[in-house]
Amino acid sequence: MLSKIAAQESHGAPPGTYLMLFWVTFWPAAPLAALAAPAVWRARREPGAQYLLAWLMPSWIMFTTGADQAAALRAAAVSGESRS
Repeated sequence: MLSKIAAQESHGAPPGTYLMLFWVTFWPAAPLAALAAPAVWRARREPGAQYLLAWLMPSWIMFTTGADQAAALRAAAVSGESRS
């Protein structure tokens, strides 16, 4: 039962996979998001834009770089193994 809870995920996809999938999975709104990106960046000093960027950027970085490592660390923590 514990092995099903602490399953280790590994998809082996290169960095940037979520950026490529964004255009397919978020299709009707993806072009609008691309058009809005420069406006949000210009307004980055405003509180609403700061909130948006503070939510979006760390989440995107963690999804892109840390998903496999986080799953491996959770599995190691649950099983009591040390990882080097």
